[in-house]
Amino acid sequence: MKILLTAFEAFADDEINYSKEVLKKITNIQGLVKEVLPVEYLGSFKKLQSLIEKEQPNKIILLGEARKYKSVGFEVIAINEFGEKPDSSGYIHTKRKIIATGDDGLFSTLDYAVFAKELTNKNVNFFRSFSAGTYVCNAVLYQCLHYLKTNRLNIKCGFFHVPSDETQSTDSIASGLDAYLLALLKAK
Repeated sequence: MKILLTAFEAFADDEINYSKEVLKKITNIQGLVKEVLPVEYLGSFKKLQSLIEKEQPNKIILLGEARKYKSVGFEVIAINEFGEKPDSSGYIHTKRKIIATGDDGLFSTLDYAVFAKELTNKNVNFFRSFSAGTYVCNAVLYQCLHYLKTNRLNIKCGFFHVPSDETQSTDSIASGLDAYLLALLKAK
């Protein structure tokens, strides 16, 4: 069993990205590969795709930060829409669809019940979110789910947003995600 866990680098005027801070605090355990992605509509998935091909994980967990969230968000769905804000390279998409012929939406394939159980046991606040937004987080999740589906790869994938402030400490969130990752690795 191998899990690929990613977070994003800092972007805009921020000096840190809370998803990266959480990633750094996740325990390094056998079977876990941790990487940081650029905040770019296409560049993030380009790097992720090469990691998928190199690492051949069984599960992919993508982390990002959400400025309006006060607890960890389990993103249920990614939509086939680019946002209107420029990414960290300054690029703005002129087309609407991420994948011209893709489904309007694709659902996370991770088991919510395991996530909920482990975060509850660690007293980490969380909720199910039905919109990953339209920025890079949504774009990389959609591209990843589409890639896995069209290539018929039996890899589970999902996205969790962490708050972008200390509403919940990054230590607390990392502790909850540590428990979740261990549960996934034990389940094989």
